[in-house]
Amino acid sequence: MIKQHFSTTVSENLPPLSWMMTMSEGFALLETGNGVDTHAVGSAQYAFEGAWDGPLEDYGFSEAENFFGSGVSVVDGRITFSTATHTLDSLYVFLAAERVLVSNSLAFIYRRAGLRLMPGSGIFARDLSIIKGLRSADRVLYEDVTGRLERLSVCNFEIVDGVVQSQTKTPAPNFDSFETYRAYLSDSFAQILANAVASARKRRYAPITTISTGYDSTACAVIAAEQGCKKALTIESERYGASDSGAYIQHHLQNLQVCKAESGEWVWNQCAGNFW
Repeated sequence: MIKQHFSTTVSENLPPLSWMMTMSEGFALLETGNGVDTHAVGSAQYAFEGAWDGPLEDYGFSEAENFFGSGVSVVDGRITFSTATHTLDSLYVFLAAERVLVSNSLAFIYRRAGLRLMPGSGIFARDLSIIKGLRSADRVLYEDVTGRLERLSVCNFEIVDGVVQSQTKTPAPNFDSFETYRAYLSDSFAQILANAVASARKRRYAPITTISTGYDSTACAVIAAEQGCKKALTIESERYGASDSGAYIQHHLQNLQVCKAESGEWVWNQCAGNFW
């Protein structure tokens, strides 16, 4: 394997949590927004956004059972990319004859690769195919004479001779009872929270949970509140106008302050700029 000469640059013009790696002829340049953490440990270098269930100073996001974000590890000249351990976020790779691009933003890589998509190309439908599950989702999103665009989810991977080589993530344990599952969730959240507020971070994350009329969000809010979470976000109206507010549950979680948003569109407008 040819080792890459690695360098980084921070751009104030990029969304804070977005990043792009450009690899060409033995050189690798990582461009990041000002919210992406970059750390050097001896000759090794790490870049990441998000948090995981382990100590920050170990930089073990690639082996984490629960990683909410994305990252790059450069150890002995070997570059490893790490996706989140869930399917709501992916990494994107553009493979061309003279360069390889890797990014956590589809819009960023689309622009940098200079793609000119024709109507009916189907790229966004293939991107959304992740809802079918990892085995059924489309990996190749687009291909033409300039190169091939791939989407990678729930894996670690390297680029070797212009080919993506992926490895599976560390699996979560099996559970023999509700009690062991409940304990795992609480312990994992506590570790993620400790990672998210670590003093060595460029950007720290205060915990916030969501709460609605459904069971899942309420269960998550209970676990979050036990670990010191003070704020919850609820959306007043679902897409068809019906109430989905979980504000009334606040009476059962006295230390939780519920912030109300009119719609999911408001939440999108507040958060999307970090990446796109």
